[in-house]
Amino acid sequence: MEASRNAGHMNCIAVAECEARAALERILADSQFHATERHRKLLRYLVDEFFAGRSGQVKAYTIAIDVFGRPASFDPATDPIVRVEA
Repeated sequence: MEASRNAGHMNCIAVAECEARAALERILADSQFHATERHRKLLRYLVDEFFAGRSGQVKAYTIAIDVFGRPASFDPATDPIVRVEA
């Protein structure tokens, strides 16, 4: 019964924050990781928000403001920056 209940779910392994952040730094420093500075900033932001316990609050609006420097008047319906960059 337990196996059938978990059949549709991935098994998640908890990762220590320090290990995840070290892996992030290795990825960002790797010359084979071809990303713009904007994409690097987005990845770092997402990791930071996850470990701060705010991943459920990450929305297009907050990414636009916090990562892409859009003003508080940002409207995701008229500015697709987050959808385009993500």
